[in-house]
Amino acid sequence: MKPNQNLDPLAALNNVTEEELSAIQEEEAAKPRKRKPREGFVFLISFYEAIELMPERLQHKAYKVLTRYALYGEMPPKGTPTRIMQSFVGWKRLIDASSKKYDKAIGDRFAGKADSKIKR
Repeated sequence: MKPNQNLDPLAALNNVTEEELSAIQEEEAAKPRKRKPREGFVFLISFYEAIELMPERLQHKAYKVLTRYALYGEMPPKGTPTRIMQSFVGWKRLIDASSKKYDKAIGDRFAGKADSKIKR
């Protein structure tokens, strides 16, 4: 089955309640993080566009939530505004996938697999 190309992730989250977002946040915060800090991450235009659509009072906090997760693996603090958490759900999935690809490519490189490349 082919995924819907026109799916808007933010629209899909319109029916998510505050309690459900809090439950997701608490569940993720309880998971142990074994990842060491990163020196950088791929900042996608979709991250920027999502933050630009937020009210100005939330934009700085959204950037902090995004970068702290991408660099340190830290989940957003309890009480993070719903609007930021709705975007974070999508950011997390993209950052985790990118990190997994990068880690695999680096692991292959150090394991002596010279023909390994990062697939995009």
